[in-house]
Amino acid sequence: MKAIILAFLLQLDAIAATDPAMYDMNVLAAVHQPIHQALVEGRGDVALPARFGLSSASAEDKLHQAVEGFIRDARTTGEYATAGSIDARIDLLFGDGIVTPEGHGYDDYFAFAETN
Repeated sequence: MKAIILAFLLQLDAIAATDPAMYDMNVLAAVHQPIHQALVEGRGDVALPARFGLSSASAEDKLHQAVEGFIRDARTTGEYATAGSIDARIDLLFGDGIVTPEGHGYDDYFAFAETN
């Protein structure tokens, strides 16, 4: 799971490098919602928004692919399969202290939403 989270964070960093709107709270909330529904609540019927709020179609496409891939890949891990509660699934996302070379961790992007 650590490698999957790091890969996702690296994608977010890369998107933010070309589109600073990635750090906008409305964009982060739009990204967080389907992740929370799919990985924390465990819902299988999650749909990604048509737009996250970035300034270019290219960045939107990259973010859509990143979120979709993160959800898909995280669901296939043994750690996710054995996380039997909402608290355990939250700990999977926020608990490892994984940080990108840019210094960003999962909570840097989504700490505002940790209490959902």
